Amino acid sequence: MLLSIKALLSLLVIFRSILCDMKCDDVDICPKYKPYCSKVGCVFECPGQFYINGTNCVLSCGDWYIHDQKCVQQCPETWLVKELLTLHNGQEYMEKKCVENCSTFEYVFNNTCVEACPLEFPYVNNRNCSAHCSDEKHLLQNFSINSLTYFKCVSVCPRLVNDIYCTDKCVEKLVLNSTCVEKCPEAFPFISERKCVETCPDTTVYIDKDVCLQNCSKETPFFNNQTCLKTCPESFYTTNRNGIIFCEDKCRNGEYTYKNTCLNSCADDGKRNYYLFYLNKTCQEKCPSDYLEQKEDYNYIGNCCPKGNAALKVNEGIKCVDKCPPKYVRFNDTCLSICPKYTYNYNDSRCVCECPKSAPLGLRDEKWRCIKSCSESYKTFKNGSCIYESDCDEPYFIFGTSCILSCPDGYFWLQTCIKRWDTPDTTIIATLLGVWVVLLMWSRTALKEYFIVLSMILFKTDESYKKHMDESIDDENAETTVDDRQPLVTQDNETEEV
Repeated sequence: MLLSIKALLSLLVIFRSILCDMKCDDVDICPKYKPYCSKVGCVFECPGQFYINGTNCVLSCGDWYIHDQKCVQQCPETWLVKELLTLHNGQEYMEKKCVENCSTFEYVFNNTCVEACPLEFPYVNNRNCSAHCSDEKHLLQNFSINSLTYFKCVSVCPRLVNDIYCTDKCVEKLVLNSTCVEKCPEAFPFISERKCVETCPDTTVYIDKDVCLQNCSKETPFFNNQTCLKTCPESFYTTNRNGIIFCEDKCRNGEYTYKNTCLNSCADDGKRNYYLFYLNKTCQEKCPSDYLEQKEDYNYIGNCCPKGNAALKVNEGIKCVDKCPPKYVRFNDTCLSICPKYTYNYNDSRCVCECPKSAPLGLRDEKWRCIKSCSESYKTFKNGSCIYESDCDEPYFIFGTSCILSCPDGYFWLQTCIKRWDTPDTTIIATLLGVWVVLLMWSRTALKEYFIVLSMILFKTDESYKKHMDESIDDENAETTVDDRQPLVTQDNETEEV
C-alpha cells in the first residue's frame, strides 16, 4: 500500500512538470532544474528586467522593496531606500530599491534618498534632513536647490561668521578673528582694513580715532613721524614705498639721491627724456668737469667715469675701469671688443686712427692692424704700411723690403740703388769719360742723364736726381694720392701716443 502511494506521487510530479513546461501558477511547483515560475512556464532564472518574488518571476514588487533583484518586505538594516518612477503595463508606479548609500547630490530623509529636503526640515546635518542642527555643528552655511533655501550645519565657516551664519564679508561690521562684530574689544583696540588688531601694521602712516591709515590724503601727502604733512622738513629726502611718500633724513642702503629724492635706480621711469648719470650713490643730470659722461643706448642712463678711466658695458650697465679687461681694446675712453671702422688695433690694447712707424699698418688674419713686422705674404713696406711686392708701382721701386721713391742716403741710382764708393776708382772714371764721349756724339738727352749720374758719384749727392724725379710726378701729387693700402682716417684735435 505504501509503495503504491509513493508511485502515485512520483507520477503526479512528472505530470505537473510536463504541465509547467507550458504554464504555471502560484500553487504549482516547478522542478529544481527550472525553479522559477512565470506566466508562460517554468524557467531556470529570472531575466534582468524581472524580480524574484518567492518562486515567481515578476515585473513589479508592488509595495514591497527590491533588494538584490528580490522582492522583500523591508530593506536590510542600515540600508536606505531609493524611489524611482516606473511604468508597468501602461501604469505608473513607484519602485523602491534598497541601496547602501545615496548619490553625491542626494540627501537622506526617513531612510529615503531625496534630492531636496522637505521645507519643514531645512537643515542638512551630515547629509540628513533635520528640523535643527546639533550643538557640535551649530553654524549655518546657506545653499539653494531649485530656488529653495537650505542650511548646511557646520562647526567652522569657510571664511567669516555673522551671528550663526557663514558669510563672505561683514556688512557694516568689523572683523575679529573671522567673526563679525559691532565694535572692537579692548584687547584689540585698533582698526586696520576693517579688522580689529592689537597694534597697527608697519605700513600704517597715520592713526585717526583708532583707525590705522595706509596713506595720507592729497592735501597732506607726505608722511613723517606718524603725521601727514603738506611738505617734508628742510634737508629731508622723499621716497615712495608702496604708494606712500615718506620723509627721511637720508636714503636707505642701495638707494640713490636725486634732487632730495631717494630712487631705487637712475633708470628712466618712462616719463623722462633726459639722461641721469650714476656718481657716488647719486643721480646727476651732468657729470662734474673732471669726469667723463658715458651714456647707455637706452633708458636715458649713464655713468660718470673719472678722466683716465674707460667705460665698460656690463649686464648691470656701464662700469668705470682704469684698464680694459683681456680681449677688449680701448677707443675714445670706451672698452670695445673690436675696433670701429677706419681705426686699427694697436698692441691688442687700443684703437688708433693711424699706425706709428714702429708698428706699420699691415694685414694679419685678414684684418688690418698695427704690426711690428710684415708677414711673409705682405713683406714690403710702403710709407709705413705693409703691401704686396707686386703693388709697388712706378715711380716707386723695390729696395730691399721697402717700396721707395728715391735711394736712401749713401746710394745712387743706376737701374737700381747702388752703394757709392768713398774714393772713385780711376779705371771707372776713365770708363765713364769714354762713355761720355760716345754719348756726346749720340744724344744730348742721354748726355744730360750721364752728367746727373756722374755728379752723384763724384759729389756723393742724389739731390739732382730727386729734383728730376719730383718734376716728373708733379701732376700726380697735385691730385689725391692713391695709396694701395686701406685708407687711413685721422681725427681732428686728437693725438695718439705710442
